Amino acid sequence: MTIHSNFVVKREAEIKTGELIKYQTARGWGLGFVLSNAEGRLSVAALRETGQSSLPIHSTFFTSDTILSFGTDYVIELLDSDETWPGNYAAHADGTITLGHNGKILQLSDGRGVGRPNWLDLETMKFSSKADSEGSPVVKWRIWANEQDYNSLKSTPIFEFGTKVESPS
Repeated sequence: MTIHSNFVVKREAEIKTGELIKYQTARGWGLGFVLSNAEGRLSVAALRETGQSSLPIHSTFFTSDTILSFGTDYVIELLDSDETWPGNYAAHADGTITLGHNGKILQLSDGRGVGRPNWLDLETMKFSSKADSEGSPVVKWRIWANEQDYNSLKSTPIFEFGTKVESPS
């Protein structure tokens, strides 16, 4: 028998910056990019959390010992739309990825009102001072487990943002 999976089960101590993970929350589960992992506290850019409406958002929490990891070989597919053009500052909103001179910046929500950083550089997984106002906003994007899934007609994305249905698989 052969069993295939696009994720692995890891202990919290094994999780590294940049990994895409699925984790336990008080209300169910979450999906996000790991920003740091220190002494049992994970800092993530949460893309989806059960019961949370203001997403994506920066979240820091103590973890359970077991986490599902999609690793760091995931593919973020940026989709063109009518809002994607240089300098379209009006389209900037939570979840927008801006392509500009200072990188590929994901705008996070400050929905919890605690003054957390709002712009995440997706290439470095570090916070940025701000998205490039002259950059091109991408309001529709998907995450695939890896290059093979991205290129396969049979695969479905792990997560979609701004498309008809925003959902994890």
